[in-house]
Amino acid sequence: YEGLARQVGEAAYRVTDAQVAAVREAVGSDRAAFEIVMAACIGAGLARWDAAVRAIEAAGDEAS
Repeated sequence: YEGLARQVGEAAYRVTDAQVAAVREAVGSDRAAFEIVMAACIGAGLARWDAAVRAIEAAGDEAS
């Protein structure tokens, strides 16, 4: 499921039903597959948030 988590972080719109089905089969339940996908989504969102905060702070430093 590492590949699916990476795909969600990089380009979630490219995740296929087959990838999700493979993870669902590997982990044995819909709930576990959902938790993996949600953890990847939250991690990607937080990484983007941190990048945005750094960019805003850098822009503020340049304006000073």
